[in-house]
Amino acid sequence: MVDKYNKKDFLFLLDFIKTNKFDFYFTENNIRVNIDNDDNLNKLLKVSKEIYVSKEGEDILGIILLWESKGADKSRFYIKIAAKDNNIAHKLLTMLLWNTTKDLYIKINKYSKFLEVFKNKGFRFIGNRGKEILMYHQYRRNTFTVPYDSIKE
Repeated sequence: MVDKYNKKDFLFLLDFIKTNKFDFYFTENNIRVNIDNDDNLNKLLKVSKEIYVSKEGEDILGIILLWESKGADKSRFYIKIAAKDNNIAHKLLTMLLWNTTKDLYIKINKYSKFLEVFKNKGFRFIGNRGKEILMYHQYRRNTFTVPYDSIKE
C-alpha cells in the first residue's frame, strides 16, 4: 500500500535504505550527501516537500519524495526514489504524479532499472550528466475528472 510518510516509519525507512544499499542521496552546498545514517535521513526528510512510502505491514518496500533545489534565480523539484522493484516504483511514481502540481526533474543513472518507469510516465530526456541523465516531466492539469461539487444526484 502506498501512503504518505508517517514519522513512526523512520527507523523502518532507515533500515530499508541501508539494507538495500540504494544510491540514495541529496546535495547540500554542491556536495553529495549519502543517506547512510539517521542524521542525513532526517535532513533529507525535513527539506522534502512530498513523501510517499510503499509498505507491506511494517516492511518498507519503497519511498519517493520531492526536494527543492535552489540555484541562481530558479528552483527545481527533484524526485528521489528507492524501491525494491519496478512495480513498486511505478505505484510510487503514480501516487506522486496524482498529488503534485509541480514540474518535476530526476537525475537518474543511465542504467537504472527504473528508467523505463519514468519514460512510461511521460518523463523526457533533457540532459546528460556523466553516469546520470536528467529527465523532466511537465505538470499537466488533470482534465478528465469532474469536481465533486458539480455532481448532481
